[in-house]
Amino acid sequence: VYRKGLEKPKTWSKHFPKALWTFCMTNESTTSYTPFQLCYTIDTMHPIQLKLSTLHL
Repeated sequence: VYRKGLEKPKTWSKHFPKALWTFCMTNESTTSYTPFQLCYTIDTMHPIQLKLSTLHL
């Protein structure tokens, strides 16, 4: 987001949701948990996992 914001300052907001999602889904090295898991105390699921699980029903 930072690099994209510097390249095109008026469009940084387009990249923010993807960057936030990546941050929330990435395990922290000190805790071995994602920020999402620490906040909501449940495991995260990627949208692809949700789509695949509904196809198997």
